[in-house]
Amino acid sequence: MKLVRTAQGFVQIVIIAVMALVIGAAAIYGYQKLTTKPSPSPSPTDRSIRLIEPSPSPTDETANWKVYTNKVFGYSIKYPGFWFDQGPYGGQAGYDCLENIDYGAIAEFSKTKLTDCGFVGEQLPPQEADVTIWVLNEKFPSLEKIISPNYSVTQIAGEKATKYPFTEKSELPNIQATRIYFNRGNKGYIIFLKQLDNKGTYDKLYDQILSTFRFLE
Repeated sequence: MKLVRTAQGFVQIVIIAVMALVIGAAAIYGYQKLTTKPSPSPSPTDRSIRLIEPSPSPTDETANWKVYTNKVFGYSIKYPGFWFDQGPYGGQAGYDCLENIDYGAIAEFSKTKLTDCGFVGEQLPPQEADVTIWVLNEKFPSLEKIISPNYSVTQIAGEKATKYPFTEKSELPNIQATRIYFNRGNKGYIIFLKQLDNKGTYDKLYDQILSTFRFLE
């Protein structure tokens, strides 16, 4: 009959249409999968650590210097290896020089070997000596205005000290010395620094030498 054939034909058309849709959808999905580029995976975070090298420690320029130790008067001090340490034989008035005196009240340090180590007068060291240390058996009643009102306050090995530059005119070179006064216990100390002029100028190496001054107790 015609109605049966018509129905069968309609069913076949529907089946064909459904199959076409399925095939088309599959084709579109496959095409999209082939053409879509995968997103790049994030690169791992760089977690490397930069090692900071420690800065070099400052060089101790006095490491290879000689050490003068005076056990009688209780102190030590360093001085350059090519310098000489001497002292007057017989004390302040003695003019003959002895080397490596580790017991005297007066110690003189110089770039050149001294031929005369005695004091011309009180607080007047030999003009050739660069640095002179004199220890007295009594302390100074006061450190202020010993020579003049022109002084500055400093420290030597933790002790308060007063520093007097020589700024007057003099024909005697050994008068032109900066003087530093300080006390320790029942003793007074004077350090003389030979000046380059009468304006208080002296070799800055002397400050480096002074920085090594230590009391033994």
